[in-house]
Amino acid sequence: MSSSLAVWLFDLVALLPLRALHFLGALLGRATFGLSAGYAARLRENLEQASRHGLAVDLRQTLRASITETGK
Repeated sequence: MSSSLAVWLFDLVALLPLRALHFLGALLGRATFGLSAGYAARLRENLEQASRHGLAVDLRQTLRASITETGK
């Protein structure tokens, strides 16, 4: 029964336009960041390491973009 539910959900999601899928993916990325303290800490640490190695990045802006792009 659960596999038929999964197939039904995937069939339903497949009907959505790409813009809607990107929006849902962005929401899922933000939810993942907000609900997983380990993931959030690892992402911040990786961005801080990148900035220490000579990559000029605005950490806040890059963090927001990375969180959003995670689900896409």
